[in-house]
Amino acid sequence: MGFWAHVDSDHGIDDCWPYLGPVNERGYGTYQNNSKGVPAHRFAFTLEYGAIEPGNEIHHKCFNPVCCNPRHLMELTKEQHAQFHGERRRGGKKAYLPA
Repeated sequence: MGFWAHVDSDHGIDDCWPYLGPVNERGYGTYQNNSKGVPAHRFAFTLEYGAIEPGNEIHHKCFNPVCCNPRHLMELTKEQHAQFHGERRRGGKKAYLPA
């Protein structure tokens, strides 16, 4: 069974696609790939867009840790990710990063 069989993608193209498999203590899906647990959202990103630069983070624009919709995922450096979340905490609002 392939990865996408573990994702509820029956929703609209712009809706969240929740991962249906196991979830870790932080609420992120964990997919078993070649007997190794990998974050489901990172796996979805690589299937759609290719390899993630070493050290980079995958940001959920939707702030839903189980979401695997590639349209909701964005690659950021650790610094960009930390800055965005710091600004979000200070402003208290949900905002998307620019593309």
